[in-house]
Amino acid sequence: MPLFAGAFVGLAQIVKGVDPEKTKTTSHSWRALRVFLYGAIMLSLLGAFLSLIIIKMCSDLPIARYQRGLKKKSQAIADPALDIESKSLPQERSSIEPLSREEILLDAGISPSYFFVDTTSAWVLIFACLFGFISLAFWVAVSADSRVTAGFTLTIFILCGMIFIVTVRIAGRAQGWV
Repeated sequence: MPLFAGAFVGLAQIVKGVDPEKTKTTSHSWRALRVFLYGAIMLSLLGAFLSLIIIKMCSDLPIARYQRGLKKKSQAIADPALDIESKSLPQERSSIEPLSREEILLDAGISPSYFFVDTTSAWVLIFACLFGFISLAFWVAVSADSRVTAGFTLTIFILCGMIFIVTVRIAGRAQGWV
């Protein structure tokens, strides 16, 4: 995502370099382009930060599992009636249904707040891509020499956007994100 932000910063510099005195570049389209462009930059940077937080949370799983085992051992010392071995292992399931993604991660020791961070990161990624896509489409539309070129290019952008949305939906359902 930082690469996206860097690319959009380059585009923002190009847009900023456009002569603001021209009536063509002071229209509402150019203002909307700037809004979406700066939004794409900020969302891409936020997505990079959230990705680092997720990596940190997942890399701490072995430590969390170890700390949970120590806590259970200390509880067993305080109350000898507790069985240390059965408490440190994942609970046996009586049915054959598979564990969900959330159950596996919680059993491994992930914080319950991980799921909020994960969901937020997914939405930030989607909106960063969407804002970037919209800003590129605006840029092509407002800087094209002819309406035919702009219309043809925007048609391609719309088709690519539809492919993106369908792909995210298919992947989301297949992976259980949705």
